[in-house]
Amino acid sequence: MESPPLVIRWNETESPRYQWFIRRLHPDGSFHGEVRSTFDAPRDSDGAAGVGRSIEGNLSAEDMQRVSELAAHIRRSPTPLTDAAVIGVLAEGPVANPTVLYRHPNSSESDNAKCFLEIIAILRPHLAHHYPSLE
Repeated sequence: MESPPLVIRWNETESPRYQWFIRRLHPDGSFHGEVRSTFDAPRDSDGAAGVGRSIEGNLSAEDMQRVSELAAHIRRSPTPLTDAAVIGVLAEGPVANPTVLYRHPNSSESDNAKCFLEIIAILRPHLAHHYPSLE
């Protein structure tokens, strides 16, 4: 059975700050979503700050295999979901009603945190090249 698409939110914590919202990362490695800058910018009509743009791309088969392995580890080893402020979220299923697998606080050294941060490290090169167009 094929895994459901992943949904990933991430907030860069260094300045300038950027947010990613991967609405769907499909098992074939294709993805789409948004990247937004959040530096001292006015809010738009939806309440979002900064400048954003839609993005799409594809992970290599090797990168997608690794992301799938990391997500499976998190799925098998659930940690209690925190209500504390988080800088990242991993979920799966439809974006309108996803199942949250993990919420990443600003600092954590759990196994799931390490897996989630590896997913972010795999995705970052596919998204960070959009940053200059948001400044």
